[in-house]
Amino acid sequence: MRSLVNNLFLVFIFIGFSAKAQFIPEFQPQPEKRITYVSFGVALPLRHHFDKQADVDNLKFLPDGINTKFGLGIHLNRWFASGIHTGTEWRLSEKLIAIPIYNNIRIAPRINDYKRLVIQPGAGWVLGLGHGDKNGYYWKTSIGFEGLDGVSYFAEFSQYGFSLDHTGQIKSISFGLGLVIF
Repeated sequence: MRSLVNNLFLVFIFIGFSAKAQFIPEFQPQPEKRITYVSFGVALPLRHHFDKQADVDNLKFLPDGINTKFGLGIHLNRWFASGIHTGTEWRLSEKLIAIPIYNNIRIAPRINDYKRLVIQPGAGWVLGLGHGDKNGYYWKTSIGFEGLDGVSYFAEFSQYGFSLDHTGQIKSISFGLGLVIF
């Protein structure tokens, strides 16, 4: 009987030690830290015209197409990132599909434990499809908020270095959703 009590006592001690060892942080598996990221985004551009010479109707601030973005790059603690991005920007009022290829810089300081303010300037080249040799520089800036899960809400201003009606440039304001996977 005494050996049975001793054996049970040893079993409970080993169970207690093994259960406690599971909650010690040094013994927990650490998540793998990667320096790369993948970015996706969808936005709705608004119909508007900053150029007074543009030949368009007066219906302003209505949805005017859809933009999609995709990018790959490297980051430093989710705070600073740089990458190559591309996508499509479809504008109904100009009957234009543009494909920008640009370098994107991402600055995302933490506001609190749950949100980050994200500022993303980018510059590169854009190709206009279906309008001959329309191409030129591309410049964009977006600002938004990102949660812990990588989902962001943003407003974006973009500008193409060509126009379809000889006013100089095509400019766009968009509102959208993004996802960054680190």
